[in-house]
Amino acid sequence: MTALTVSDILTQKNTSIFNSINWTKTDIVTGSGKIIKDVEFPDFWSENAKIQVSEKYFRRADVPQFPEGIYDRHEAERQGIDWRALPTGGEKSLRYAINRIAGCIVYWGANLGYFPSELEQKEFYDKLVYDMVYQFASFNSPQWFNTGIHWAYGIEGDAKGQWYYDFTEKTAKLSVNSFEHPQAHACLPYRALVNTPSGAIPIGEIVSKNLVGLEVFDKDGTTKVLAAKSNGIRRIFKVVLKNGNFIETTDDHLVWASDDRHNRFQRVS
Repeated sequence: MTALTVSDILTQKNTSIFNSINWTKTDIVTGSGKIIKDVEFPDFWSENAKIQVSEKYFRRADVPQFPEGIYDRHEAERQGIDWRALPTGGEKSLRYAINRIAGCIVYWGANLGYFPSELEQKEFYDKLVYDMVYQFASFNSPQWFNTGIHWAYGIEGDAKGQWYYDFTEKTAKLSVNSFEHPQAHACLPYRALVNTPSGAIPIGEIVSKNLVGLEVFDKDGTTKVLAAKSNGIRRIFKVVLKNGNFIETTDDHLVWASDDRHNRFQRVS
């Protein structure tokens, strides 16, 4: 594996991105009229962006309420703080959510040997934070929901039959909790097509035939399927948009619904 090298283009060494921008605390009123009090965002974020993150992506319970300037249990331990003894609540600042996602991804990358030194880890973390804070890029919803919940806050939860791929033992394993190896992707129907050098095939066929090692296309060219595991049978809903396009998703996904009176998130079911 070739280690990543990261250069300083948008960020500066020894400068905290969180400390380099202005933050404001405010009460958010959602499209359904719900009030979410005292949440913190950069002063240049739009009201709609604040609503979406506050209502949809902030973890609402079991988060240790760290002292100012600390956003995860690892930094708390470095400063001699017993994070397990802290009161708990919800995420109230974008700093918490962005730190847990970026920090967790860098932690995974470091364990897999992606970075030649701690300097590259820090610089890659800074790039992720910068992109999310300034909205140059954003992760998909399951990442916001699940990634970093265990890494940052020590939250576990019921594994619910989830599996993960162990890169050391090169095999799929049953998870012991839901957030240490989180589901950071969305469900796809059996018929969803995956492009391969031999043509497109349904993703369900990859699972049912356990086509581990199958060559498939990704953004960099081709890669190989490392593991395949069925997560059971779920009902798929088809959400038709005004322009005729549609979304196929499981019933637990949230969609932004709008009519003449309300704008709100609601479950597909």
